[in-house]
Amino acid sequence: MSYTRSFTKRIAVHYSGTESYPASEHGGSVHYSGVAYEDVSIDIVVDTDDFDHEVVQCNKSVGGLTGSIIATESAQIASIHANSRKVGSTIIKGFFDTVRSEISQQIVELQTKIDATLIHLKQLADRCVSQQAQMQADYGRITSRYVKVFDDLNNELENRIFELCRPVFLFKRHADDSVLQLVCSDKATTATVAGAEQTLLEARIASSLAKRRAVDTISQANRFLTKQKRTEYVLNHSAINEAADGNIYLPVCYLETKDNGITNRKAFKPEMLDHIDSQQLVETINQVNPRNELAEHSKALEESFNREVSSAFDAHSEHDKRVMDYITKLYYSNI
Repeated sequence: MSYTRSFTKRIAVHYSGTESYPASEHGGSVHYSGVAYEDVSIDIVVDTDDFDHEVVQCNKSVGGLTGSIIATESAQIASIHANSRKVGSTIIKGFFDTVRSEISQQIVELQTKIDATLIHLKQLADRCVSQQAQMQADYGRITSRYVKVFDDLNNELENRIFELCRPVFLFKRHADDSVLQLVCSDKATTATVAGAEQTLLEARIASSLAKRRAVDTISQANRFLTKQKRTEYVLNHSAINEAADGNIYLPVCYLETKDNGITNRKAFKPEMLDHIDSQQLVETINQVNPRNELAEHSKALEESFNREVSSAFDAHSEHDKRVMDYITKLYYSNI
C-alpha cells in the first residue's frame, strides 16, 4: 500500500558581506553578517503497489509450496509407516523362522543323541546281562570249588582229629558195635561173658578219667599259683610304700550314637562309681572331647582302600572304571 510521509526542518543560513555607501562627509563601507532561519517542508510519496503485488504473488507461491510440503510430508509419513510395518513384519517373520529353524535343528540333534544314547544303553544292558550270566557262572564255579575245598578241609580235619584221638574213637566204635550187638541180638551167652570184661573196662576208664581230671586240677592250681605269684611280684615292685595323695583311675565305657540328627550319649561305670551321677559323668567326658580312634582308623582304611583301588586299575579304561565303581559301591555298602 502506498503512503506519504512529510518532513519539516528549519534551515539556518549564514550570511555576511560588505556594503559601500556613497561619499558623504566621510564615505566608506559597512560590513554586515547574521543568520537567517527558514522552515522547509518536504512531502515524500512512497509507491508500494508493485511491491505489494509481488508480495501477494510470493505469498501465493509460498502457500502452494507449503501445501506441496504438507502433502509430501503426509505421503512420506504414510510411506514410512507402511515401510516400517513391512520391515517389522519381515523382521518378526525372519526371527520366528530363525527360531523355528534353530529349534528344529536342536530337535533333530537331540533326537539323534537320544537314539544314540538308547542304542548305547541297549548295548550296556546286553553287556550287563552277559556279565551277570558270566558272574553267575563264575560264582557257581567258585562256589563249587570252595565247597570242595571246605569239604576236603572238613574231611582232613576229621581225619586229623581221629588220628589225634584214634584210641578213643576206635574204642567208641567198638563200644557202639558191642552195644548194638547186645541190644539187637539174642546172644545172651556173649553178654554174660562180656559183662565182666565190660565192668573191668569201665572201671579202668573211670580210673583213667579221674587221674586225668586230677592232672587237670593240679595244672590249673599250678597256673593259678603262678599267676598269683607273678601278680604279687608285680604289685610288690610297683607299689610305693609312702603316704601320698594321688588320683585313682577306673575304666568307664562312653557310648555316643546319632539317630536322625539326634545325638545320644551314655556312660557305663563300675560299681565303685555308683555315687557319681551318670549325666554328670557324660558331661565331663563330653567336655574332654574323647578321641574317636575308630573314625580315624576308618578314615585311614578308606584312604588306603582308595589308594589301592586307584593303583590297581586304569582310570582311562571303561571296563576298569566300571569295576572300580562296583568295588567302591560294595565297600561303602558294607561300612
